[in-house]
Amino acid sequence: MTVGDNALIGSTVTLNQNVIAGDDLTIGNSSIINKSAAISDNVTLGSNVQIGQGVIIGSGVVIGNNTIVNQGVVIGN
Repeated sequence: MTVGDNALIGSTVTLNQNVIAGDDLTIGNSSIINKSAAISDNVTLGSNVQIGQGVIIGSGVVIGNNTIVNQGVVIGN
């Protein structure tokens, strides 16, 4: 697992194997990031977010509370 600079990670967050996360990342409480997910720079994930295995989140993306992203790529700026 690799997490970039200036990461703010809430309580009871689960980061599984091979997660790669960029700089200036914010992850809300009780979120789950499954294995092999990739999260770019300047991303905000709300509380209770679940990111599925292998999902790619692009730069600048904001994902709201209680959201599940099961598969695919979320394009940022």
